[in-house]
Amino acid sequence: MQGKIIERIQATAGTKNQHFIYIGDGKGDYCPSLKLGEGDYVMPKENYSLWKLICSNKQLLKAEVHPWNSGEELEKTLLKLVDKIITPPAQVSQFDCSKCEMSKPASTEVGHH
Repeated sequence: MQGKIIERIQATAGTKNQHFIYIGDGKGDYCPSLKLGEGDYVMPKENYSLWKLICSNKQLLKAEVHPWNSGEELEKTLLKLVDKIITPPAQVSQFDCSKCEMSKPASTEVGHH
């Protein structure tokens, strides 16, 4: 059932720039986790059914796995992932500064003529 819900949400999102973070702990969360793709994240609670299923079938998941075991850890990991998703990658300059040579700065003294 939850797998179908994930599929509907993915279909309505309809954009390649959309990323999903799925948080779960039970067996019922495994099927939805399998519906996630590259660029998505699944956050299973450590040592619970979902975590154990993921560990026994790691190759079936396309999403990145970020386990947690406390509310504090869940919050910290979730905020880090949200920040990663909404912060655009640093723009890389096309200009290679490693080959630049800094000339001596011009004198700021006022010369007398």
